[in-house]
Amino acid sequence: MIYKIYKINNIKEKKKEEQILNVASINWNNTKFEDIFIYFDFTTTNGDLMPGDWIGLFAKHLALTDDINFGEKIVFYGIITKKEPLKAKKDNVKGLYQYTGYDLGYFLDKKAATGQSKNDHPINTIKKVCTEIDIEPGEILKGYENNKNLSISKTYTNEKATNILNDIYELLIKNNKEIIKDEYYYDCMDGKLNLLKYEKNNNLKGYIANAFTIDSLKTIHSHTITQTLDEKENTINDEINLNTIGDYNIKKGVIFDLKNKELNLDGEYLIETTNHTISGVKEEVNIKITKLPKFKNNNMDIIDTRFV
Repeated sequence: MIYKIYKINNIKEKKKEEQILNVASINWNNTKFEDIFIYFDFTTTNGDLMPGDWIGLFAKHLALTDDINFGEKIVFYGIITKKEPLKAKKDNVKGLYQYTGYDLGYFLDKKAATGQSKNDHPINTIKKVCTEIDIEPGEILKGYENNKNLSISKTYTNEKATNILNDIYELLIKNNKEIIKDEYYYDCMDGKLNLLKYEKNNNLKGYIANAFTIDSLKTIHSHTITQTLDEKENTINDEINLNTIGDYNIKKGVIFDLKNKELNLDGEYLIETTNHTISGVKEEVNIKITKLPKFKNNNMDIIDTRFV
């Protein structure tokens, strides 16, 4: 997998202006499942970028196997919030600059909204929030757009957009348990606000020399499993972290089957957090996963007990 970073004119038009060359490393992650944003950083000899500039990370598949090749595919759009020189320019050798930032979800915690919805469809309520904070709505509750039985009531006054959106989702689940049979999560990686359904993907892959595909779940080379007591529920919870070779398809909200006798892991697992480190021709991914028995799962009808 080849990754390219482009400077983008703005988050609404998303027009490529120029490719950022000589990129030494790229990292992107989400550290909490409930976070609506992702963090990224990359290093390059290009010192022309500035905080406030928008960039886009694109992936290009160069597999030489029987996989279908495709053109550049967007991984995420993000805004640079910090620029830091890592090495002074010396003897005509260009130094490195590290740029850090977030995707569009960064603004949800910075902007406030005021409004009211009474017995309104939750999609309309979310779109009203997007309009007030000037963020484009994307795919929201796909499959429930025309369900007239869905409704919520919410009044918010100068509240953070993040809090409003989380409240809307909690109200949606609480008041429409008999209707909502799927589990969703917020995401802004494509430059829009989305409320996406968990997706099943048993075809997670990594790449050798950017060309040959390998099964990511067969490249697990380190792991930690921490057990903690949930005193309220009187249960023992496993926190499972795995390190593997992968690509951008390994992300929050993905469900996959895993059977690994050595790790004593067997069942369906949900990816809660990821940390991607891309350097040269190698992409390491650390993932935190949760086994799905803690959820109600019938033919991908999942209710996350954290929101009930």
